[in-house]
Amino acid sequence: MDQANAGPNGGEPLEIREATVADAAACTAIYRPYVLDTVITFETEPPSAEAMAVRIGAALQAYAWLVLTDAGRVVGYAYGGQWKVRAAYRWTAEVSVYLEVGRRRSGAGRALYDRLLTRLAERGYLVAIAGMTLPNEPSQGLHRALGFEDVGSTAGSVGRTGPGTTSPGCSGPSVRRPSSRVSPGDRALSLHPRPEPAPAP
Repeated sequence: MDQANAGPNGGEPLEIREATVADAAACTAIYRPYVLDTVITFETEPPSAEAMAVRIGAALQAYAWLVLTDAGRVVGYAYGGQWKVRAAYRWTAEVSVYLEVGRRRSGAGRALYDRLLTRLAERGYLVAIAGMTLPNEPSQGLHRALGFEDVGSTAGSVGRTGPGTTSPGCSGPSVRRPSSRVSPGDRALSLHPRPEPAPAP
């Protein structure tokens, strides 16, 4: 278990640990307002706790899923998952982070991502990709601070519309391997430094 930033009002440090399926209900509660009140998840209905447990189990088996706790209560999570099914993408992971409402700009998202990207690199992943809706300056700023690079955007309507929502453009994933080819609308970040090219003879 790792310590993150201090808790609210300078309290005890928050802690980051590997998730278990028992965290599904807490993760579902954190995720639900993002689905219902925004378009950033690309989902139209919040998943059940049972469905979230399946997602957590799958991520733990092949990628990683971490939770952030405050006095033992889950207040955020980050995970890696499959980017595309074809074999050439097997060492690429799509990453996401979600925090309890009111905890943005607290450093918690960065702390979660730092641990997640390290864990994915330990498991052999070379590229991390993060997709997001635009405009979304806070998310863009977080990813850029972590070394992600803009690699394109997809114009047009995606997501859902409803009261208080819009149908935004989409910015794609980030990977830690700038040499990787990713589709337009992605941001990429390499999880391992690329070797310097050999000098010309």
